[in-house]
Amino acid sequence: MKILHGTWIPQTETGFIQQGRFYLWVETTETKQRKKASKTVHPHHLFGTDLTTFLSQELGIKASPPSNLEKAISPQFFLLPSTPNQPLPSLELARYLEAELPETFAWKYWQIACYQRSPLLLRLNRSQM
Repeated sequence: MKILHGTWIPQTETGFIQQGRFYLWVETTETKQRKKASKTVHPHHLFGTDLTTFLSQELGIKASPPSNLEKAISPQFFLLPSTPNQPLPSLELARYLEAELPETFAWKYWQIACYQRSPLLLRLNRSQM
């Protein structure tokens, strides 16, 4: 099972209007082993060719040339509820897995491969001003 997450990450600016980017990432029930995986890399997220395949085949996101899709993927860090060794599954995934979530947990930053959406709406809004 795959859960699609979307998150707006603002840029650190001091102005009233805060720009940023919208990122998509995919949580999954599968665990893929990485070479030299860091202890802070989220163990249950899609990355690499699995992520680009999902984006193009399941969500219909196309890029020309296709390598531009890979260029739009970057690591981001999310503060997530966690056990000492791994992040807890999202509520949606926990329900699917019928997993009992612990009553207490810690917050930990996890690195996740994210697809950065183009700021098309921002460009449209500015052109209409």
